Amino acid sequence: MNWNAAIAVSLFILTDIVVWFQINAQFLDGLWKKHALLLCAACALPVAFGYYFAWSYAATAFGSWWGTRFVAFALSFLVFPILTHYFLGESMFTIKTTICVMLALCILGVQTLK
Repeated sequence: MNWNAAIAVSLFILTDIVVWFQINAQFLDGLWKKHALLLCAACALPVAFGYYFAWSYAATAFGSWWGTRFVAFALSFLVFPILTHYFLGESMFTIKTTICVMLALCILGVQTLK
């Protein structure tokens, strides 16, 4: 994996984590439900810049817009079940979720082929 791909993957994962907290913090603590506008405003710029630069690095690394989109999707689908399981206690070990995680891994594998 080249540096552009490593940076892109790291930025996608970090940005996906921020997005997860932006949309799910309301279920973790009642404080964020009361201050939704503050939470959205605080996360807006990090999410925008994170995805912008992740997309730039990924497009350079993979040389394909579709490849970049599939990598972004697959990484987001790997981050979501892990955080949801850890923080909200929803099992990621159902048949549907396990199959979807395996498909996301397959998508990542296919996109790394030359």
